[in-house]
Amino acid sequence: MKPQLPIEQARNSDLRGSAAALLRAAQRAREVAMRTQTALVVRRNGVLVHDRISEIAGTPVTQGKA
Repeated sequence: MKPQLPIEQARNSDLRGSAAALLRAAQRAREVAMRTQTALVVRRNGVLVHDRISEIAGTPVTQGKA
């Protein structure tokens, strides 16, 4: 089996750009959650958690588990 290269070195251009696209999508989700005052549902250590985005600091404030 061939050793795996970092995703940024993949032969497929779509795959190479996927890491950056995921980061952009995550940032956009945070912006929408802040604007609509809704929680983000994320998985942390295998547990689904509802995070509310604080408008002051822009950091998630854990509200509870899903």
